Amino acid sequence: QTEPSQPTISFTEGSQTSNEGSKIVMKCTSTGVPTPTFTWLRNNQPLPTLSRYQLNNAKTKLTINPSHREDNDIKFTCHVTNVKASKTEDITLNIRFKPPLVSLSGYSTAVKSGDMLTLTCETDSSNPAAVITWYKDGDIFTGNSDETVSDYSEIDGDNGGTIRQQDLEIRLLPSHNMALYQCKAVTTEVNSISVDSTTQQITVY
Repeated sequence: QTEPSQPTISFTEGSQTSNEGSKIVMKCTSTGVPTPTFTWLRNNQPLPTLSRYQLNNAKTKLTINPSHREDNDIKFTCHVTNVKASKTEDITLNIRFKPPLVSLSGYSTAVKSGDMLTLTCETDSSNPAAVITWYKDGDIFTGNSDETVSDYSEIDGDNGGTIRQQDLEIRLLPSHNMALYQCKAVTTEVNSISVDSTTQQITVY
């Protein structure tokens, strides 16, 4: 009789860093006499009964299909045991995902020339943080002497992601009347398709 060897976890499909929606197959390997029994844990709890978590008969392979943002930053553990000993190996997944929504706020009613107006673009949680681009009258806009784009501010979001905010500060001029503003967020590591805010038209008097 020999105790189980230290288990190792390898990926037969996908990888430790994967995009949401992809298939991930983790294989746990350990030998011993008698053959060890395999169990998988998710954040130190038994695997939840979800159709996207599937185990083979020997319990040596865990398939996650499709992967989900709820798997991001989650520790999966392979636990092996026989009469001689028990051992574990952990792996934490990094699941990349886009923000479901992007909002543009700060304008409610007509504003006066000479005043300041701050528009705020905020992304929902994404991993990694999304890149925000501003648009004015349909064209990419990086700011000018009267319209200043702030640095990003970030707070922790759901599922181990990041919520990102950016302000556009406008010193209002008559020429801003009827201008259209919008912001778009892209998580390039997932894909190049942007998540767009609504378009805000402002009235300046």
